[in-house]
Amino acid sequence: MRRLPTHSLLLLLLLVVACAPRGSSPRVDPFALPADREQNRVGVTHVVEAGETWRILAEDYYGDPRFAPRLRRANPELKKRPLAVGASILVPLSDAECRAFNHRALARAPYNRGLELARRGDYPGAIVEFSEATDLDSRLAPAYYNLGLVYRRTNRFDLAAEPLRQACKLRPRNSDYLYAQGITARDLGNLKRAERCLHDAIKHDGEHLPSIYTLALLLERQGRLHKARKLWSLYIRLDPFSARGEEAKRHLEGGP
Repeated sequence: MRRLPTHSLLLLLLLVVACAPRGSSPRVDPFALPADREQNRVGVTHVVEAGETWRILAEDYYGDPRFAPRLRRANPELKKRPLAVGASILVPLSDAECRAFNHRALARAPYNRGLELARRGDYPGAIVEFSEATDLDSRLAPAYYNLGLVYRRTNRFDLAAEPLRQACKLRPRNSDYLYAQGITARDLGNLKRAERCLHDAIKHDGEHLPSIYTLALLLERQGRLHKARKLWSLYIRLDPFSARGEEAKRHLEGGP
C-alpha cells in the first residue's frame, strides 16, 4: 500500500462522494461500461501517476491486486501497453464495491499516519495508528505487515507474529511478507515454520535475496550443508559483489 500524495487524498475524497448512495432512483453513469449499466454499476476515472501499475490500482480500488485483469478489460485500448503517466483509465465499480471502497478509504488516514510515525521512529504511535487501520479495514494487508515490522523494531517478536500471519494470509504470494513472517518465526524458535515461509518466499520470487541468504544460513546452522550450498551459490550468482555476496562466497568455500 503506497502513501497517498496530497492530490491523491483530494481525489479519494471526491471518489467517496461519487460513490455515496444517492437514494433508490435509477441512474445512468457516463463512465459505466455498456454491459455494466444493466447491473447498475458505476465507474470512476483515474489519472495515472508515476509508478502505478494495473496491480497497484487494483489494490487501491478493489483491495486486491488480482483484480488487475478486470481493469485491463475495462480499458481495452490500454491493456497491451504499459500505463503512461497522465493517462485516464476507467475503473468500473458496482454499488457494493463503492461502499467497500468508501470503507477502505477510512483506513487510509491512520495507515498513512502510521507510516510517518514509523519513519520518525515513534514506534508506539505507529502501532496505535496501524492497529486502527486494521480495525477499520480487516483486509488492509500492508497495515498488518507494517504493524508486524514495527513490533519487530521494538523486539516484540511474539506480538509481531499475528499481524504478519494476517498479512501473509491476505497476500500469500508476497515474498516480503513471507520473509518477515519467516524471520519472526526464526526469532521465536519455530525453525520449521521459518524454513517454510522462507522457502515460499523464494518460490514466489526466485531472486528474493533476503530470503535466500537467511534460509541458507538457517540450513547451514542445522548441518544441512548440501541444500545450504545450493542457496549460497544462487546468492552469489544474483548478487556477487555486495558484502553479503562476499560472505556467501566464504560460506561456500567453508570459511568463517
